Amino acid sequence: MILKNFDNSGSAEGAVNYILSMHDHTGKKRAVEPKILRGDPDTTKEICKEFCSKFSHKTVSGVLSFRDNEEITDEQKQKLMDDFEKTFLGNMRDRVSMLWVEHRDKNNLEMHYVINRVDLDTGKSFNPFHFSSKTKELIKLFSAVKNHEFGFKQIEEKPLKSQLTSNEIKCKDKERHGFENLDKKLKLESALQMLVKNGDIKNRKELIDFLKEEGKVLSRIGEDYISIEVKGGRNIRLKGGIFARNEDKDYKQITKEYRESKEDFDINKAVSKLNKLVEQRDTYNQERYTANTHKPVFTKLEQPKQPQDTQPGPRLRTVSTTPGKTAIQPVNQSVKATKPDRQASKPSEPLQTPQDTANEPQSHDTATVSNGITNGVASAMTAVEQAKGKLANAKTPLEQTRARFELAMAMKRLEEEGFKAEEEKRQQQRRLKI
Repeated sequence: MILKNFDNSGSAEGAVNYILSMHDHTGKKRAVEPKILRGDPDTTKEICKEFCSKFSHKTVSGVLSFRDNEEITDEQKQKLMDDFEKTFLGNMRDRVSMLWVEHRDKNNLEMHYVINRVDLDTGKSFNPFHFSSKTKELIKLFSAVKNHEFGFKQIEEKPLKSQLTSNEIKCKDKERHGFENLDKKLKLESALQMLVKNGDIKNRKELIDFLKEEGKVLSRIGEDYISIEVKGGRNIRLKGGIFARNEDKDYKQITKEYRESKEDFDINKAVSKLNKLVEQRDTYNQERYTANTHKPVFTKLEQPKQPQDTQPGPRLRTVSTTPGKTAIQPVNQSVKATKPDRQASKPSEPLQTPQDTANEPQSHDTATVSNGITNGVASAMTAVEQAKGKLANAKTPLEQTRARFELAMAMKRLEEEGFKAEEEKRQQQRRLKI
């Protein structure tokens, strides 16, 4: 099993429609119809439409892909999704919407996911896969721990292999595609890899010197990439593998250290490191989103026998601690929580209407009732309380997501009604002055 995130981070509608479509990315009809494992497609789309439109990156989508001979039970799928959410959503798990869909049209199991990049409690952007070396490490650790648990063969990476984007991988074998200089990039990368394999280029410094000697203009040299200038066109970026800095080590040394690290794999060390990384992310979430305190994802595991990739199912006794449900905050929460960047009126403080204007005509939307709260605000407050009740009684993850979405929409409406009431109050005060 391997975890891969896709490059697309746009609208949830496109991502959801694709994973539920009966046709794959090539237009070929799927042999097996996609199956929803967890979540609700319409809710995922609506959350993106209502709360993510202001973000440049609206969703995260990816897949847990299994080898042809790797199989797990329905119960193991549920636990895998639970552990994934505890690891990457952490203490924000109950505040972020996620959809899981199963594919089997390629003769193997694939578990696709789409995550709305928003915290429904605060309206702030939330990215479970923010770009960093720690996130990359967490992805590798999670895959290693779960493969170990299921008894699957560990992923054998090629430490010197360069990286292509998921869209480039899809298009590299097509005769026609929309990527400028992709063919040149693939040919150049292949030629350089052959020189490294033959020992003609021993490290990154020699590779850079070779490119300059060949007349290539290097527009930028980063920590894990090299960009080559192309006259009249888009620059070619060669990333990862032999193009990464790798502490300026020789390529043979990098390969040797990688093989030794795989031979010395210790499941308890991997679990300990994974939990530590999740704890660091949860601590950040506590500060930024006022999330719940951290709880470990995995407990310590016994070192099992050598796993085999031909026998599916858990080969060790793994117990995943279930973190406490995120406390429901909106009970005493002001409307400001939904849109923290705007100053909102507090529904707990009734809007006062001057007595001498009581007989003046009121607009239909902002007509006041006896206690000074407008009908619109009162109705919105009722909707908020009803949504809170649904959230408190929600039992399944899907019910919780729907209830939290309904609560967020109600809070949004309450804020809008509050602004309308404030505006009506200002207009009344202006009329008094006249």
